[in-house]
Amino acid sequence: MTGDSAAMIPATDLRQEARVAKADNLLLVIEFSSEYCAFCRKLEELFLLPMQRNSEYRNKVLIRYVSLDMYETLVDFRGRS
Repeated sequence: MTGDSAAMIPATDLRQEARVAKADNLLLVIEFSSEYCAFCRKLEELFLLPMQRNSEYRNKVLIRYVSLDMYETLVDFRGRS
């Protein structure tokens, strides 16, 4: 890595994320993941994090994740908790 770190950003309000994606004409990608999911780590390592680091994707894709391990409130696309 070249000093520009990328980290998965959690989604807490899917309706707001959709608004941002629509306003900026971005594709919204949501990863539903678990801390113990080896496939999720590979998806992040091989695809999602490199996409976040790549300037060509920054203006095309908004990437967020929803952790299935956390019990925090998540607002859905209709604004419901």
